[in-house]
Amino acid sequence: MADNRNILRSVPTLREIESAWGEQFELYAQFILNLIQPQYTRTRVHKDNGVDGILYLRESSKKNPPVFYSIYGPEKSTRWPAKLAKIKKDIQSIQNFSENEHLDYSICFVFNFYLGGDEVKSLNRLSKEMGILFIYLFPDTLISRLEANSKQLLKAMAFINGVEQEPNELTDWNNHIFAGKVLEQLINLSNYQDVGDRLRIIASMRAQLLTYLPWQEFHVDTWIQPSRKQVTNLTKSIYKPRNSLFVEHTQVNQGCRTIYVVKRDSNIVNQFSEEEYMKIYEDDLINKPTVFKIGQTMIAVKVENLAIIYRILNICYQRIENIGSFTLYNVLLVIASGFSNSRLYQKEKKQESKSLDN
Repeated sequence: MADNRNILRSVPTLREIESAWGEQFELYAQFILNLIQPQYTRTRVHKDNGVDGILYLRESSKKNPPVFYSIYGPEKSTRWPAKLAKIKKDIQSIQNFSENEHLDYSICFVFNFYLGGDEVKSLNRLSKEMGILFIYLFPDTLISRLEANSKQLLKAMAFINGVEQEPNELTDWNNHIFAGKVLEQLINLSNYQDVGDRLRIIASMRAQLLTYLPWQEFHVDTWIQPSRKQVTNLTKSIYKPRNSLFVEHTQVNQGCRTIYVVKRDSNIVNQFSEEEYMKIYEDDLINKPTVFKIGQTMIAVKVENLAIIYRILNICYQRIENIGSFTLYNVLLVIASGFSNSRLYQKEKKQESKSLDN
């Protein structure tokens, strides 16, 4: 089973593989196949003869027939008929290559795209017609094979992303930097393929955030009781720490308060100090709520403590549970809309001031 930390680390590498095409994608795929399959043999680099690699499981026999690999990474605009024509061409090349040598074999297709339902049916029909077992590897399945082995994952990250050393743990950072790292992870996690992995990653980040609270605070009377529905479902029975705990124990020092800006349809989280933000946007922060809109396409998160980050994580988790997906921008938009009600905002600020006075 993959370590949650490895799943977190692998997101940028997955994105890079998904966006690669042509020889760049083949280069990435060949590197990963050599990592995860010690007996894998690459057969070419440039010449397009359809056979990109062979995997012999011990001695080739009826029990262990060879696996021929076909790596195909078309441009994103390539339509299915063109993809299918290329796949059939590669199958024919593999048949010619194996003629008179291997009567029984399977073909593993390594794609930079994901198959739709009709496309799977089409390939299944082709597999039955030819009497050849088809195996499929996609960017997320390549990555999932690496996530179980930290050393292999770090080698792939070094090769693909240029990461030369093991990255810091999220909890190595100070509060305000930790907040930005979580937002960066969430913006890259929005379209991650596996729902279960997304839930585990968010749960892991939520657990890491709670380590910023003193362990002595973890007793029943400091937590909000779960709803009856949560009690009846132990997998969802999450006790939420009261907002005052975050205000008291995760307050960001005055000189370190940070503004993170998320733009619609962008995968970048921009970081500003309060002084930088006010200078660039010519806007005063004194009367701004914790999450607020900048124009029509940007939303800012003002990190004074980690309560807002915990809230964001919970909403993202709930969105995945309820509808299977989320985008960080839309989650922040919902929160900003709530803060725009001045009475709610004033109530929150009053509670925070009271907590600090106590």
